[in-house]
Amino acid sequence: MEISNKIAHVVNDENRFVSEVEQISVGVFESHFMISGDHPYLYENPEIGTHVSGTTFFEVSRQLMKAIGHLYYKVPIDSRFTLQKVEIEFNRWAQLKQLLKARIEVSRPDDVKPYGEYYFKISYYESSILLGVFSVAALALSSNAEKRLMRRQIEG
Repeated sequence: MEISNKIAHVVNDENRFVSEVEQISVGVFESHFMISGDHPYLYENPEIGTHVSGTTFFEVSRQLMKAIGHLYYKVPIDSRFTLQKVEIEFNRWAQLKQLLKARIEVSRPDDVKPYGEYYFKISYYESSILLGVFSVAALALSSNAEKRLMRRQIEG
């Protein structure tokens, strides 16, 4: 399915790094993408301009998790995803301007409601070589739930 800026939660086209995601089987998805290395913020430092940066993979992961939540699990667009735990393991560098693949495995304790806990395992590949794995526990909240939590935090 196509990932729009709105679905990826970005405003500007140059900030959207993924444009599609497909469901392979129940709870398993794939997305193919290419990073050019010319993003004005992420690649302004020439030291990291020789490979796909970890920051870029983090942003790709964020966009894919949100898109999958909206497109396949019916999470409303005004919802919030809060990260509970993130583990990242990099095995090797990813080359710029090469087709990369993300394989996303999603598990949920409650497959009925769109809100609640989500567990993502995102494995990144260049050709068939594993580059790294992001393991993420996230919570999908309604915008009203987020407002209540923020209000409690502010009020102490």
